[in-house]
Amino acid sequence: YLNKMKSGYTLGADIHYFISEPFGLGAKYNHAHYQYKMNGFEDKVNLNYFAVSGLNRFILRNGSEVYMGGNIGYQSYKDQAGAVGALVSITGGTAGVGLEVGYGLKMKDASKLYLNLSLLSGTITKVNVENGGQKETVKLDKEEYESLSRLEVTLGFVFGH
Repeated sequence: YLNKMKSGYTLGADIHYFISEPFGLGAKYNHAHYQYKMNGFEDKVNLNYFAVSGLNRFILRNGSEVYMGGNIGYQSYKDQAGAVGALVSITGGTAGVGLEVGYGLKMKDASKLYLNLSLLSGTITKVNVENGGQKETVKLDKEEYESLSRLEVTLGFVFGH
């Protein structure tokens, strides 16, 4: 079960303004989704990450670039698990930090194809649980903390760069 929940999909968007040739500031949004279904049981986890970001890029002679950066923001967590019509919803949120490194391959039409490796980290220490119409806030013991850390590999395309 846990091995199947380790993979899913990620969608995101970044916008940066380069205040100098190598350094840019911006914002980042990331949505990650993980799901498991088997024998009437279903578990869906959705993570959203909103952050401010800084990038340092190194432009190569051929116009391609290598960049690295960091970001800090807020991660939300929503887990919906259910079997045979009974649904339990667990939500929470925490501060998050991320590091990333990537490569932008210059294309002929002033656009770039990007490959990015990101490590996002955060830990939830308190959750809100809703079960059958009853809501409860639960402070987790240290051994129950929920890690939102993940490693992501993404492919992107930038137009008119």
